[in-house]
Amino acid sequence: MKKLLIAGMALVLAGCVAKPTMYYWGDYSDTLYLYKSEPSGQTLAKHYASIQDVFNKSQEYGLRVPPGVNAEYATLLLKEGKKADALIYFQKEKSIYPESAVLMDRMIQMVGAQQ
Repeated sequence: MKKLLIAGMALVLAGCVAKPTMYYWGDYSDTLYLYKSEPSGQTLAKHYASIQDVFNKSQEYGLRVPPGVNAEYATLLLKEGKKADALIYFQKEKSIYPESAVLMDRMIQMVGAQQ
């Protein structure tokens, strides 16, 4: 009976082990919400730093950058007039997530038309 109880507890505890995540998000959601709810240079700087953290930690941990982050970064770069850099990040989004190809192709075409 005691062995059965120990085996049962081991199974229960094994079920509580967290699965490894597919993506590293860091503070991305928090800084995005803050930037969208209170747009300012300060909240934008925090969001940029958060995106850079996502890029760096994703590479460090051997994970893919989460979906949409490259595209969002490209959009922020476009707002600053950095079209060549934006194109690079739209291409990255497209290559990592082929299902985004239609949208990314349109974004790339739009940026190309502006140059």
